[in-house]
Amino acid sequence: MSIEEIVPAPVPEPTAAVLTVGDELLSGEVADTNSAAASIALRGRGYRVAEHRTVGDSLGAVSAAVRSLLHADAVVVIGGLGPTSDDVTRFGLADALGRELEHRAEAWDAVVERLTRFGLAVHESNRRQALFPVGSELLPNANGTAWGALLTAGDTRVVLLPGPPKECRPMLTDALDRFAAAARPTDRARWRTLGLIEGDVAAAVDEAVAGSGTGVTPSYRWHYPFVDIGLSCPPGAHPALEAHIDGILDGHVVSRAGRTAFEELALAAEDAALTLDDRLTEGLLAERLGRLVAPAPTGAGTPVEVDAWAEEPGPDAAQQHAGTWDLRCAVRTAAGSRAFALTVPRRGPEVLEYAAEFVAWSVLRALRAPAPHPARTPS
Repeated sequence: MSIEEIVPAPVPEPTAAVLTVGDELLSGEVADTNSAAASIALRGRGYRVAEHRTVGDSLGAVSAAVRSLLHADAVVVIGGLGPTSDDVTRFGLADALGRELEHRAEAWDAVVERLTRFGLAVHESNRRQALFPVGSELLPNANGTAWGALLTAGDTRVVLLPGPPKECRPMLTDALDRFAAAARPTDRARWRTLGLIEGDVAAAVDEAVAGSGTGVTPSYRWHYPFVDIGLSCPPGAHPALEAHIDGILDGHVVSRAGRTAFEELALAAEDAALTLDDRLTEGLLAERLGRLVAPAPTGAGTPVEVDAWAEEPGPDAAQQHAGTWDLRCAVRTAAGSRAFALTVPRRGPEVLEYAAEFVAWSVLRALRAPAPHPARTPS
């Protein structure tokens, strides 16, 4: 059966853009964590985030940025909704959309109520927080005075949100709940792998889906020592593709949930009593396991013996920046003994991180191995 027979024809994927506003973001005084959070939320609703943009607290810059992003199906604008003179986002948005700002009594009442409840003075400047482009559907703010808004501009939905994360993120969820039902949901499959080269695995996976016209989008992310592979595709399309990719990645998959080998081991080794002979990671293995895996009480737990070493390590092997390092690990459990090997490039001190993840992955594979069949008693 071909991939073309397995997967439905592609459906255009709705796109989104995220615009964050603030001089403090451009200067580096404040890290922009909202863009990442917005992308995750949008992706979960079936949107492909095509662009992130950051501009300063300038009416003209906000207006120009919004106009340039209106080709997307959804635009999320974050920040610059406070009461001070440099909070100009609402004005820039109105300018970009060609709309007047109007005073919204419900937003103003909420501003006054919150400030009064906390014993704070209500200033005339606070009134700007009740101004919204005509046609706005308001988004209440349970954690501050800056309400947001949901607007439609042609075929584009625009979300306007305050900058503080504890205010922005619940309001973004509220906004997406209101309009994202029309977005095409997207199924995602992912693999976290160890012992693969990104270019090699990308070539194999790309070949598996090339020319199929399936709407499947592969993605790759290298972050030492792992290579992550992802597939985005129409709902229900990827079971057969997953099996195909499983075969390509066989023997290298650490997690299907985005966890490290240590994190997976922490879940799998709750009842294990680990004994380590670590001649490989200079103590990093024990330190990581101590943080993630609670020690079993004396005499309790399933015994697991772990030996880790390197073939011909040589002096200061982890400090070298050339050649390769042959990693070895032997794991003994009630199911028997298993030996694992991996050769990795020496990249300097960080190779110890690779070695530690390799050992954790080795223990994980040994624990996941099927138990031996009991011997049959002669009749």
